[in-house]
Amino acid sequence: MKRITSIIRGKSGAVVLLADVANVVETPDPNQINRENVARRIVVSRNAQGRDLGGTVKAIQESIAMDVLPSLPEGYSITYGGQFESQ
Repeated sequence: MKRITSIIRGKSGAVVLLADVANVVETPDPNQINRENVARRIVVSRNAQGRDLGGTVKAIQESIAMDVLPSLPEGYSITYGGQFESQ
């Protein structure tokens, strides 16, 4: 398993290590492209252990709305799903 090292630069110019906010690894598993309704799909998951699930999802949605959606290329979309939906 190879650990991926990279940096992230926020809109404010702050720089953090990707490893400080995510655990990204390369594995020897075969590549797999999931499809749903003839579109490619990737799942990004987050464990909210020790935190309020609803608050965690709200914080993620707010961050995505501010930092990702404004520059999301045409044809891409983001949906949220999981245990929080039943709350």
